[in-house]
Amino acid sequence: MNRYVLYILVSIAGILIPIIGLLYGLWDMNQPKTGPVGEGTKAGPTPIQLSVIIGAMLSGVLNLFVAIKRYSDHRNSQKHDDKSE
Repeated sequence: MNRYVLYILVSIAGILIPIIGLLYGLWDMNQPKTGPVGEGTKAGPTPIQLSVIIGAMLSGVLNLFVAIKRYSDHRNSQKHDDKSE
């Protein structure tokens, strides 16, 4: 595995990890709570938490575009080098 494929995989992880964290938080928020913990108001993610999650996902998406562009440039330069030999 070369560094361009690793860059693509890390970018995909940067997209998926915040989504999984958000979904887990929403799932946990909606689980029934009993005892002294329960019977209260449901706390959701604050706007600051949502902005951090959305920012992390956007950075993952932007890095994915850059990673795909760099990978395609690398592949094209390899093909060009092979033709010139």
